[in-house]
Amino acid sequence: MPKSASVTATIVQTVPVGTVVSNIFSLGDLPPGWLACDGSTFNAAQYPLLYQKLGNKNVLPDLRGYFLRGLDPTGKVDPEGAGRAPLSVQQDQFASHTHSLGPMSNAGASLAASYKYYWADRGGSLTTGAAGGNETRPKNVAVHYIIFAGMPSQIVSEAPNDSDRGEAR
Repeated sequence: MPKSASVTATIVQTVPVGTVVSNIFSLGDLPPGWLACDGSTFNAAQYPLLYQKLGNKNVLPDLRGYFLRGLDPTGKVDPEGAGRAPLSVQQDQFASHTHSLGPMSNAGASLAASYKYYWADRGGSLTTGAAGGNETRPKNVAVHYIIFAGMPSQIVSEAPNDSDRGEAR
């Protein structure tokens, strides 16, 4: 078997269609069978297994700007996990929390500031100034997500079979 056909056969046997991995290189240099997770459409006739695995849809998942999270069908780590399916999007959220204010002093404050301190000391509310950027996020590194669509049908059909090996039957 030619080396390229051997490599193709190994990939098809070891990497399940639908496998998503991160890639730090140009999307223009993807090997055969790998597609960008960018929400674009693909040729279902060329990648029939991916089409089937995506629920008979020929639209790639759009993972741009998302962090991937392992599915937790038990709900032990992700409280909403029991009701989620692969590729479901979970909107951003802050966990419920409070902020405490310590004792306040109005020494040297203006009359308006003194009133705020008085009100907060007696159970009123005091608003803090805004801080931060335009989103909540952990430190991160940008990558492209790509999905294994299977080998394009024209490459698979060109792969040698037993009769091409010249073996006696």
